[in-house]
Amino acid sequence: MTLGDSSHLPDPKAGPPGLFITGTDTGVGKTRVTCWLARELASRSLRLGLCKPVATGAMEVDGRRVWEDTEALRSVCPTPISEKLITPIHLLEPLAPNVAARRDPAWQGRTLSLLDYQQAIDAWSRRCELLLVEGVGGLLCPITDEETVADLAAWWGRPILIVARLGLGTLNHTLMTVEIARARGLDVLGVLINRSDPAPLTVSDETNPAEMRRLLDVPVWGPTPYQQPDDSLPNAIREVADAFMRRLVSTA
Repeated sequence: MTLGDSSHLPDPKAGPPGLFITGTDTGVGKTRVTCWLARELASRSLRLGLCKPVATGAMEVDGRRVWEDTEALRSVCPTPISEKLITPIHLLEPLAPNVAARRDPAWQGRTLSLLDYQQAIDAWSRRCELLLVEGVGGLLCPITDEETVADLAAWWGRPILIVARLGLGTLNHTLMTVEIARARGLDVLGVLINRSDPAPLTVSDETNPAEMRRLLDVPVWGPTPYQQPDDSLPNAIREVADAFMRRLVSTA
């Protein structure tokens, strides 16, 4: 999949530096990790922006539709902002965005384009000095009928953080994600292992972090303890933030 003619697209170089948070799959804790990073980076007196261009799967709360990930990000944003700035594309069903858009009455059958996502990120170009962008699903999750999350990350051109789950199967998913990222020319800051399940640790949980470090040639942080976004920050989050800030200084 390619981006095609980009002459009409926003210029990503004109925007602030940032970090793209992706995952090995859906449900690995990308939003939780993004919230933690936002809290840590905001504590360093950085004017921070938060963007999750698309959210799928609405919940009913007090008679209104709510997208949980968008609300979580808005709750940690240092300045009050609208949910539309964080997430311009809200879709009702918990499906891949291109499928959810086709089925969403509000979209009236309109096909999502890569430009929809790029404009969501570009809206932050003069609003912050550092931007965190959270993807949806994994790198090969389709976000239009032609493009995937990887295409959006490649257009933006910022480093990516890969969030991986702790449990069985994560070695395969994480190795494939890093390989795909490299094949697309993405700059991998590293992998953060997130414990997203409160169940007792298994043998695979206990052995996977060391095996991941042995197999990968990028930094591997964590695992984080199982906790909520507003609990005390895991040490691994501070380590990721430190590595990210060092990357910014080295490329300035």
